[in-house]
Amino acid sequence: MKTKILHLLVSGAIIIAHSSYAQVQLRSDNKFLVGYKVYTPLTLGYYTSNGYNNGTWAIEWWDNGLNIWKPWPSPNYGNYFLFIRDDNGSVGIGKRPTLGKLDVAGDVYANGLKLTSDGRHKTNIKKLSSCKDKLSRLQGKSYNKLISQKGEPGLDNIKLDDIKDTVKYLTILYSRENKKQEESRTEFGFIGQEVGEVFPELVQKDSLGYYYVDYIGLIPVIVEALKEDSQTKDSLINVLTGQIATLQKVTALQEKTIISLQQQINDLKKNCCPSKTKSAKVDETATGISSSDDTGANESVL
Repeated sequence: MKTKILHLLVSGAIIIAHSSYAQVQLRSDNKFLVGYKVYTPLTLGYYTSNGYNNGTWAIEWWDNGLNIWKPWPSPNYGNYFLFIRDDNGSVGIGKRPTLGKLDVAGDVYANGLKLTSDGRHKTNIKKLSSCKDKLSRLQGKSYNKLISQKGEPGLDNIKLDDIKDTVKYLTILYSRENKKQEESRTEFGFIGQEVGEVFPELVQKDSLGYYYVDYIGLIPVIVEALKEDSQTKDSLINVLTGQIATLQKVTALQEKTIISLQQQINDLKKNCCPSKTKSAKVDETATGISSSDDTGANESVL
């Protein structure tokens, strides 16, 4: 019985393979092909809504890559759930990849992240400079990102007239019509265009013209800026320390000068005051007039 069923399946596959419009082929070299002559997705799962059952998942070769998507009207239907490009093998999650080996439309959570940084894999190594000045030109911003719901990046670039499959057409059409932009939570960061004016090495644009910033690349810039700031402070401290030492020397010299002048004043007082008193007595004796007589004479005149 099993042999008979297998024979029927193989016979059916051979019949399909000989059709000029074959969608499924079982070739003599043991290759099983889907969508060989015309576009045909491989649909998986079962979901019925309003009399339509287009499956819950679909796999296809489309838009020059392998695409896993959810057909309309299954829950959360949409295109590009997982996409692998033909030309460079880059992978997109939630979108067709436009930059890098992995392009994700959404947040990524992980227990850790390690980046290759072996010096043997690097060349043209140079020391960073003027980092403090460049960082001062950046402006940190708070913002809310506009996140597309039911419409991944690049969806509007698809021409509906080029889509011949009805399910695929409706999936993209309704995704586009239901596309909404929602604001994310408040985030802190930079504007890509502004960062590109100061650090063009840390900014890239994808094939759609959107800006991407290498935030990790700012870490060594910040480190060098802190070192430059520390060196500036150390230099200032050294200058101020030198100035303080100079002032202390000047102050000590001035104190010595003040003490010397005070001593000279005291010596002058000792030497000058007795001579003045003695001179006054000599004058009184010579004239025979005392200060009291002079006062009496003045009074008699009056």
